[in-house]
Amino acid sequence: MHAPQFAHAGGWSSHAATATVAASHQSTAIAYIQKCLRMYVNGKGRARRAEYGWFVGFFAVVMLIASFADVQTYGIDPATGLASTMMFTSLAWLGMICPFVSATSRRAHDLGQSGWLAALAPIPIVGAVVAVILAFIPGQVGDNQYGADPKAGGV
Repeated sequence: MHAPQFAHAGGWSSHAATATVAASHQSTAIAYIQKCLRMYVNGKGRARRAEYGWFVGFFAVVMLIASFADVQTYGIDPATGLASTMMFTSLAWLGMICPFVSATSRRAHDLGQSGWLAALAPIPIVGAVVAVILAFIPGQVGDNQYGADPKAGGV
């Protein structure tokens, strides 16, 4: 059990309870990425621009690291100029595609669009263009058919 800690509201609370409350209201890059990774099974609700943008950046970094690992491990095929094997890249893509599609769907919900727009996300080049466009378009102000405004709730 954690030792009691003085809370800012003037009362005593456990460290775990304080950390849980603080974590639920964070608006940091890591919190946004964790939220996308946690909520990918559900796919409901809305994702604000910052959340989606940070997750797209995280996705790109993971894919770059996986590509680098492929080149370092298996070398470059002289005929194509690409990695000889894309094992790490393929595994990273398989692990990240469901959270990416879910985050794209929730971002489309924030714009008032159907989540089916996320079906474009896995398509090479097209998915990247859609991701960049969605990251810059402001969401609908106020509630819409997909849920409450994520900015209004501080989430």
